[in-house]
Amino acid sequence: MGLERANNAKLYFEKLGITSQIIVETFGKKRPVAPNSLPNGKDNPEGRQKNRRVNFLIE
Repeated sequence: MGLERANNAKLYFEKLGITSQIIVETFGKKRPVAPNSLPNGKDNPEGRQKNRRVNFLIE
């Protein structure tokens, strides 16, 4: 899902005419910004929402 989200972001920029080099990487569970579960082990919907993101590095 994360890779699909990142590829869709890339396609969006390409459709806008941005043709510079765009590299897509996915880190999945390796680099979450928020926990996907609460301390009691239950699901954390707010944390999952924060982890659904696409980051851009412009050099």
